[in-house]
Amino acid sequence: MPKSGEEWVLYIDESGNFAEDSCSCVVGLVLRARETATLEAELRSYIEAKLPGVAWPPHATELKIRTYRVARCMLMENAPEELARVCAPAIRAIENGGEGAPATAGFLAAIGAGRMPRYDEMQACDQWLKAHSRTAYGDLGRLVDRQLGSLTELLKKLGGQCGLDGAFVVGAAVPKDDTHPDTAYKSALGATLERVLALLEEPGSPRTIRFRVATRNVHEPLLNTKVDLTARHVVEAARAAQESVLLSGSGGAARLVPLELITRYDRHVRAGVVLADLLANRLRHWLSKDSSWDRLAEAAVNKCGLPIQTRAWRWSDAMLPAMAHDGEARQWLEQSAELEPPQRVARPHTKPRWAGEQAELWAQKLGGKS
Repeated sequence: MPKSGEEWVLYIDESGNFAEDSCSCVVGLVLRARETATLEAELRSYIEAKLPGVAWPPHATELKIRTYRVARCMLMENAPEELARVCAPAIRAIENGGEGAPATAGFLAAIGAGRMPRYDEMQACDQWLKAHSRTAYGDLGRLVDRQLGSLTELLKKLGGQCGLDGAFVVGAAVPKDDTHPDTAYKSALGATLERVLALLEEPGSPRTIRFRVATRNVHEPLLNTKVDLTARHVVEAARAAQESVLLSGSGGAARLVPLELITRYDRHVRAGVVLADLLANRLRHWLSKDSSWDRLAEAAVNKCGLPIQTRAWRWSDAMLPAMAHDGEARQWLEQSAELEPPQRVARPHTKPRWAGEQAELWAQKLGGKS
């Protein structure tokens, strides 16, 4: 008789411009736990408490900009005490010394109109503040570091609550030149789902992986235009992942089930997707580095609080990479998995180094090698 089924939840977001950036990524937060209202309430409460004055949902790219907090403080009638105290010197500097300066014009115009400044307007104001009031700029930086550090602690605590191998980060990096920008995101989404299935599959132990994917613009070939991610795109990616060559002979015991058809990044978004956004933003910098797999795995735990490798249930003693590289390394792994033995294909000597190393670790296990 098969073991009783286990439920996992997967939250997915992405980071980077797939058409322009040298490295973009799709990243997911995987938890061994049924998604419950209690878990959601706890996560959101913690995030909001550690980011006083930040609008829900927080965006990782904005959280790193110091004057994002200044803008929030200036637009609020009653800003939280710590936020008001730290922002006060920056507000004085910008209002007194920055008025009329090109770098702060857009920022102040937005505040005057009662709206949040655009990302580029906050960036320009950040640079002005750095040049003209280093004390205020430094105080804001320390606040940013404390707040972002508290989110790393949350992820560590989440891992502890889920138990050994019960929480990890999965995903796929996309190098700019390896995938056409019109298909890059959907391909990376498929690689991410493929990897989580390959890790959680265990013959005789049926598992359900319920997932949410934050919506974004994707290329629709039938219309030759950009459209919002739809249920069809998600279902197609999930179906392709379940038919992956990496799952051949695994028993097919895990299945992917969307928790909802479309997950918009708006005020109703789940806290797990917010954390996936944070993880994707933090990891993208490291995924572009030409480092070894071991170095990347170490950096991920330090920066994100959760591992990017975990136990592969088909091989109970094996720790395997949860981060794929959706380029030549993925193609090599797929070709390798179809052969007997897998290692007959020459290993890809691609950059970054971790891409080929993680693929080789998987190929060794698929080929029955330790």
